[in-house]
Amino acid sequence: MPLNNVLFGETEFIELFNSIPHNCLFDIGHAHCNNWNIENVLDRLNQRIMCYHLHNNYGKLDEHNRIMDGGLDMGMIFDLYNIYTPGANLVIEYRPDLLDTPKLIDEDIEYIQKNLQNMSADKRIPLMKAN
Repeated sequence: MPLNNVLFGETEFIELFNSIPHNCLFDIGHAHCNNWNIENVLDRLNQRIMCYHLHNNYGKLDEHNRIMDGGLDMGMIFDLYNIYTPGANLVIEYRPDLLDTPKLIDEDIEYIQKNLQNMSADKRIPLMKAN
């Protein structure tokens, strides 16, 4: 059962950004919770997607888990990213308690960097080490 935590359904979201002259942010975790066909959204909106919120969940709650902690296949997400929207900005979105473990966040950043195949090294997310 979808979480229904979005203002628009998948089709409405696509239609909205195809009808206005603005680009969009695409929240991967929300799309997963609401059973959206992520490849369809990327195919239809393509370069209109300027930024992603990256987080994972198990498809029932908007948990804001680490990118590998959930039911969403992040390898597939990065394959699609590299095909449809290389160069779009990426924002890692976590729940506050995960910020207490910066080593885990470093691991997620390293995973992301390894999967940004189509981006030049100077555009990749800088890895920031915790003090």
